Amino acid sequence: IIHIVLNHRKKVYIVAAMTVLLSGLGISLIKITGYMVEDLRESDPIRQDLAFFEQHFDGLMPLEITVDFGKPKQVMQLANLEKLDQFSNELVAMDEISKPISIIEVIKFADQAFYNGNPAYFKLPTRTTQNFILKYISESTSSVGNMAKSFVDSTMSHVRLSFRVKDIGTQKMEKLEKDIYSIAAKYFPADKNTVKVTGSSIINFKGTRYLVKNLFSSLALAIFLIALFIAWMFRRKRMVLVALIPNLIPLIITAAIMGYFNIPIKASTILVFSIAFGISVD
Repeated sequence: IIHIVLNHRKKVYIVAAMTVLLSGLGISLIKITGYMVEDLRESDPIRQDLAFFEQHFDGLMPLEITVDFGKPKQVMQLANLEKLDQFSNELVAMDEISKPISIIEVIKFADQAFYNGNPAYFKLPTRTTQNFILKYISESTSSVGNMAKSFVDSTMSHVRLSFRVKDIGTQKMEKLEKDIYSIAAKYFPADKNTVKVTGSSIINFKGTRYLVKNLFSSLALAIFLIALFIAWMFRRKRMVLVALIPNLIPLIITAAIMGYFNIPIKASTILVFSIAFGISVD
């Protein structure tokens, strides 16, 4: 190594430059994504159960949507219920989302029960029957009334729609969240209503995105502090470059390997950058 360093400086520079260029190509292939159970083995019962539910029930991960109508007693207005039903139907048409459990289903069930369980009447009540059915659900102390109250707040201004979604990864989940908000904007204008999308599926992808953002900010802070210490110790600007460049190349190579071998940046692989930088500095 000493012989190469002392006698073949140009070759070292050329090899380092080529390595960085090839690494740049690998970095462009890297993906920032993560699945909730991908770190489990394929044979793990939890992963197999999840695959079964995704195949037969369109997912298992909770996806919650809340709508705030801004005024009390707005949820039980038939016009608003129809908007919620249309909104739910448009979301259910997506492959990733299952049928919801919400106040809409409770009201449809009550309407069906009013007509002696006829499946044809599993729908929202008409203008004729709305007063009786909606009043019954609002004031009932039965299991139907209790179920309705679990989806609507006491002021009847907030309503919750509970869906299930497939474990589609953070990238697709981010796109899905944007699609949900764009669909919601058609039925619930932002100037009158407030729509929020939450649930563990959304929290998971936002957590991964936060970790990635935190990774880059912490690396930048570490590089800055190390450069500061080296500048203070050696009192020379050139020593900062001499020390930092060889320490950054291993990080670049690590990211390139992840890109070439299709290893995404996620909660479990983010740690490797901090470890690699720590070892290279040591």
